[in-house]
Amino acid sequence: MDGYAGDILYVNLTRGETRKEPLDPELAKRLVGGLGINYELAYAFITHGIDPLSPENPIILGAGLLVGTNAPGAPKLFATTRFPLKGAIATGVAGGGLGHTLKLV
Repeated sequence: MDGYAGDILYVNLTRGETRKEPLDPELAKRLVGGLGINYELAYAFITHGIDPLSPENPIILGAGLLVGTNAPGAPKLFATTRFPLKGAIATGVAGGGLGHTLKLV
């Protein structure tokens, strides 16, 4: 599981609860990197017709596979959710240290 933190952290801000589950190695092999896993989780957790601005709309954060390495352009964090504009499920990408920090949690 090189390149992965090995866990998925679920955070419910409404209830103030967290839980950590191991990342399925087969899922990691099939969906290389944070973006692929984000879309798999979006498919599982973003229900049809959910209000994009409701607390039930998840925001899924995933770190890219090469985050924490010296690879150029690697420190990427992917945020996937149902966006308010037209209700599409989409992903925003950011650089910086948050992706690396997520891997260390």
